[in-house]
Amino acid sequence: MTYLFLFTIGPVQSFIAQARKTQDLYAGSRLLSDLIHFATNQVGEQNIIYPAPNVPSKPNRFIAQMPISDKDAMRNYAEELTTDVKAEFMRIAQTYLGCFSNWEACQQQLRDFLEVHWAAVPYDGSNYGKDYKELEQQLGAAKNFRPFKQINEWGRKCSVTGTQNALFYRKNKGKKEAAYLCKECIILSFNDTYLHYWALEAGEGLSAIVLLKRLYGRVGNIFVDEFPSTADIAMLSTFSKLNERIDNKIKTLADAIGETPQTIGQFWFKENYNAAYFTQQGKDGKLADAKDAWEQIDTCIKLLKYSYHKYYAVLLFDADDMGKKIGEADEKMQNELSEKLGEFAEWARNYVENENRGKVIYAGGDDFLGMLTLPTLYETVQKLRQKFAEIVGMNFSAGIAIAHYKTPLSETLQWARKMEKQAKDVDKKDAFAIAAVRHSGQVTTTKLKWKIDFAKDYSDDNMTTTALQIIYEQLRDNFSSQWIRILENEGDIFEDAVNIGSTSYKMLVSELQRLINRACKLTDKDAKKVNSERLSKTITELLDTIWLVNDKNIQPVIDLLSIADFSNRKINE
Repeated sequence: MTYLFLFTIGPVQSFIAQARKTQDLYAGSRLLSDLIHFATNQVGEQNIIYPAPNVPSKPNRFIAQMPISDKDAMRNYAEELTTDVKAEFMRIAQTYLGCFSNWEACQQQLRDFLEVHWAAVPYDGSNYGKDYKELEQQLGAAKNFRPFKQINEWGRKCSVTGTQNALFYRKNKGKKEAAYLCKECIILSFNDTYLHYWALEAGEGLSAIVLLKRLYGRVGNIFVDEFPSTADIAMLSTFSKLNERIDNKIKTLADAIGETPQTIGQFWFKENYNAAYFTQQGKDGKLADAKDAWEQIDTCIKLLKYSYHKYYAVLLFDADDMGKKIGEADEKMQNELSEKLGEFAEWARNYVENENRGKVIYAGGDDFLGMLTLPTLYETVQKLRQKFAEIVGMNFSAGIAIAHYKTPLSETLQWARKMEKQAKDVDKKDAFAIAAVRHSGQVTTTKLKWKIDFAKDYSDDNMTTTALQIIYEQLRDNFSSQWIRILENEGDIFEDAVNIGSTSYKMLVSELQRLINRACKLTDKDAKKVNSERLSKTITELLDTIWLVNDKNIQPVIDLLSIADFSNRKINE
């Protein structure tokens, strides 16, 4: 007999998203991916329908076709696999945490952390879509039944999760330890090297789960696969160009700070060269030498006319109606789709990382989470969307959050998820939404369809991201942005402009042309005419698309222009 078998590992959100550092985020994703990889190896690649072997970041689930005699044997097999996966998780945890004197307390937090669910239905190969739907229904029912285990923990909670007890704590310099630490907590002094500073900062109290993520992938004090900080991502485009010219100076700075050239992002910025910041980062006594090394790099940056970029973007996307697509597929189509998703995921990681456009946290094929540099943001997301259509033949909806490198990572991720949800709420989807999260706390959002004309394909001249790139480049090179504020102040005049062809619409188009022409900084008459017409034409072409998915007033137009202007200023400030 054959069974269709669905196996999932979680919790995804709390394990991956609860992160203070990018390395926490990446390690959480990688650990779940590695556990699924372990499980699929146990099952046997020949039995796996989804995901394809070429998917670089395994999703938190797999579907397999299992030749097993009867339902009791299937149940026993699934329960044994569940036990094996949980044992592998504990083996990994012991590798990193087993050396600590409070390992027993760590085990108590870790032992029941993983949420493993499975479902299986008999499968004769005649109707894959029908059996898959039943499989999903059974899994949903299994997830609704969650045994609750009472955990008695009293004391200071983890600085990241806010739930489990802090089992590791480092004192702030010159201060006593925090109150309410549990008796199992290992308390480190400010300068204690029992745990490196990158694993436990001053004033931090971490649970076993969070510290496991901090340490996962480390060999001694070195990461086998180190993920850059938000500051490193923000500066990636400048760093990649600098690295070819002043490699020796960058290494001198890294050595002076006690870091590697790949992990000195926050030390690019002049604002951080003060005693308080260096102490906060555990770099006491390194300020003078580091500042001397930084000043040499700063001179080169100014001579080469490069920029200090403090903002970056988080991109989150997910294929539209994937469940429906799988439900309509037979086994062969599911295998083919899985292969295509794997091909895209592999291409996406190479495209983003090999061209210094950012770093990928996970690329599971039908979903993606990455951090992108701001200068190439619009062209990068456009290329990803075009390639997804080309390889997979499906739509996806995306959320984008642009944020300062010092904005809490959890907040930036929340905005990316909010934007993805907004995009998913658009009728027929195939949309994206952007949030510009200013360092002041103000947030501007907008959402758009990917295509300007839905009847055409994803060609460059039919993508709203191309229009955004044009607006950004024109504001960067040829126009002041004061006209956007003037247009916003005049907004009440154009209440009826959403009706294409109305007098108010014609007035809006005319006013756009007038304001843009006045804001042009070019002195050459012909160049001024060409660029003014191009900018006003680009914005006018977007009006119908903007109002299709946003409130029917002038504000969404202002928001879109403000985000383009914001991108320009934060790239070139």
